[in-house]
Amino acid sequence: MNTQMIMQVVQSYLQNNKTFGNLDINSVVNGIQGLLGGIDIKDLLSKFASNGLGDIVSSWLGSGENKSIDASVLIQALPNEKIEEFASKVGLPTDKAGELLSGVLPQIVDKVSNEDSSLIDSVLGGSGLGDTLKKFF
Repeated sequence: MNTQMIMQVVQSYLQNNKTFGNLDINSVVNGIQGLLGGIDIKDLLSKFASNGLGDIVSSWLGSGENKSIDASVLIQALPNEKIEEFASKVGLPTDKAGELLSGVLPQIVDKVSNEDSSLIDSVLGGSGLGDTLKKFF
């Protein structure tokens, strides 16, 4: 995943959301890369979609506004050790780390899917569905 893109998303999110204090942006970016590097994002999004969160995932993949995901839902969907590792890297308790992730992950997925419609196809199934879905968002 593009480090520069993740950096931009994290920087923008933290500037607009002061509840996290003065986190080190590089630590957050490294933590996200470590988290997502050990998780197949396609599988994660498919898991969300198959557990009744398809409308949320679709909003992230489309070009419209991203629907939010509750931090507790996100924490449950990710491997516990990955969340704890991320929380440790950024210096936050697990619940606050989940809040941070629930704020930036939709934006990251949105940016990645806008660059690569094959992500949409792989998550939602079907050939060319990504390009079709983009037309509606």
